[in-house]
Amino acid sequence: MIFIMRASRKMARLASLISVMILTSSLCTASPVATVGLSGGLESFHLKEFDNSGTRLLSESGNRYVTTAFLDNGDKYELQTRLLYHAEISAYWGRVDYDGKSQSIEPAQSNLPLSSQTDYQGGRGEAMAGYRIPIAGGLRALDIIGGLGFDIWSRSIHSAVASNGTLVSGIKEIYNAYYGKAALGLNNLFASTWHNHLEFGIKMPFSISERINLSKVGYDSDLTVYPGNTYSGFISLLIEPPKHNNSGHMVIKVYYDGFRFNPSKTKTVSRNGTLVYAWQPETHIDIFGVQLGYRF
Repeated sequence: MIFIMRASRKMARLASLISVMILTSSLCTASPVATVGLSGGLESFHLKEFDNSGTRLLSESGNRYVTTAFLDNGDKYELQTRLLYHAEISAYWGRVDYDGKSQSIEPAQSNLPLSSQTDYQGGRGEAMAGYRIPIAGGLRALDIIGGLGFDIWSRSIHSAVASNGTLVSGIKEIYNAYYGKAALGLNNLFASTWHNHLEFGIKMPFSISERINLSKVGYDSDLTVYPGNTYSGFISLLIEPPKHNNSGHMVIKVYYDGFRFNPSKTKTVSRNGTLVYAWQPETHIDIFGVQLGYRF
């Protein structure tokens, strides 16, 4: 939530980089033919915003639905595979609970306890490439992985009645985040007849923008701010049953991901000719997910 009180060219460049990455990997790899898959599941979403003293301003939490399509040469059973690539695109949506305070240029209507709901709709995509190193006598393998990704979403906070009976207008925000990732992967980490692949690493945004639809709530124009970039961590565990010939099989993925945004620079926006200072506070986003899918 903006504290008060464009993506087309970047997408084209990123898509070009992703295409080159996937094409290069697919031409060079000596691994099995590419496979495709579909999965879907639930994500437990948590967001918190903090002021400069570290005091929590608001929080959101709830479940979102997610569906994913993926393409890779990562036949994870082939521990001798050297060059790797993986691309995926996901869509997610859901309604979560909002617990915070009202924001207004009117002192009597600001900082009032407020409970509401927030709708999320978004999509994200990633292209990763890497190199596999057999270890432990060929019984396990270490993957070194890197890549690019994007996450674009809308955040629509519902109108609600504050603790003193004041109606507080909702607001809509559009986020565009572009980032790089670096990770390590461990194959067959624990003994099992089912294949298991653990991957963990860091994610660093290189471009973040947030457009706030303030004109719908009485301001003279909309506003775009740019939260600061900082790194976050991620981890995932992929589990697949034993491979039988070339038939498809089930895929289970459990994961954690998220973002960390530093406060944006302060900008001004006017309301009925009166200038107001606005910025996006420090933001923490944590996502815990599980998806069940099928690799064809």
